[in-house]
Amino acid sequence: MTVESFRTTSPNGSLEARVTMTEGDPKAVLLCLHGGPGGDLTGNSGIFDDLADLAKNLTCATVQFSFFGSGESDGDQKDISIEKHLEDYAHMVGETRARFNCPIHVVGESAGCTIASRAWLDFAASYIMLWPAFDLSDSDLREYLSEDHYEQARRDGFVKDGSLTMSFDLIEELRTLDFEGAFRLPSRKDFFIAHGKADVEVPYAQSLRALQYATGRVQFFGHPFADHGFKDPEHRADLLLQMKAWLTLTV
Repeated sequence: MTVESFRTTSPNGSLEARVTMTEGDPKAVLLCLHGGPGGDLTGNSGIFDDLADLAKNLTCATVQFSFFGSGESDGDQKDISIEKHLEDYAHMVGETRARFNCPIHVVGESAGCTIASRAWLDFAASYIMLWPAFDLSDSDLREYLSEDHYEQARRDGFVKDGSLTMSFDLIEELRTLDFEGAFRLPSRKDFFIAHGKADVEVPYAQSLRALQYATGRVQFFGHPFADHGFKDPEHRADLLLQMKAWLTLTV
């Protein structure tokens, strides 16, 4: 296994990125989109690192990166917006296609699924959606959509609450964007979706709502006790077993 760290320049600035290679030519590549604000290329509680380790044994490569304003990429949380993340995503799709001549499977976690679902790719081989925020306005970020927070962000350009900073642009997007189309999964695409009923950050009901639109093969792993990120080691182990089975059949 080879792990290569590199930097690449999107329209917004320099992004940190990482490629995990398998032995021999990969038969597929997983492109990972992390959540946030506050996330980075490792994903929630290291889920993308776990996935890269799993994927290499299935002859799959993995591409991880931190969105602009996240991790060691340029910018900070005050710069984060859905529009900028979509630009970073498009750039990383191009970077991945330039590096690999094999099917691309898109993996999102939490707000990474917001980005994936606003730009469904016709050529994506499948989607893996983990505790997905198809509608980011209906998440634990909803408290920042109040009039008081909105006015503060409009005045200062952002709202800071402990370690979390919400930009005015992101608050404006969450107040005005229509997320209805995000639930309409693209026709005849294969999906793996995992969500825990104990998730207090993104409602479990969001995944159930999206499932009704699935027309390809779909595997839904609903866990009765898992939280946002399946952080408990037993819950994480259950998830990785499910993803391994899915990838074995899909790639």
